[in-house]
Amino acid sequence: MQKTGVSKIMLVIIVIAIILYTAADFFLQYKTGMEISATLTTCWFAFWGTEIVALAIIKTSKVKHGDKNNNEEIEDCIDYNEE
Repeated sequence: MQKTGVSKIMLVIIVIAIILYTAADFFLQYKTGMEISATLTTCWFAFWGTEIVALAIIKTSKVKHGDKNNNEEIEDCIDYNEE
């Protein structure tokens, strides 16, 4: 089984949330004839947009500085010459 990164899972969740909100907004506006609050829509997209930017910053910092696993950090602390 391949390990899926948290950022990939979060990206899928973000895209699904945005699509569902947009679909619900269009549906409710069509059925009721009233627009959903513009402030709510702005805040919804701002929140998820911020999450995407945060994921991108984390990804680029890992690529730029290298991604160390916990195992590598533990191995760096072990002195193999000590007996």
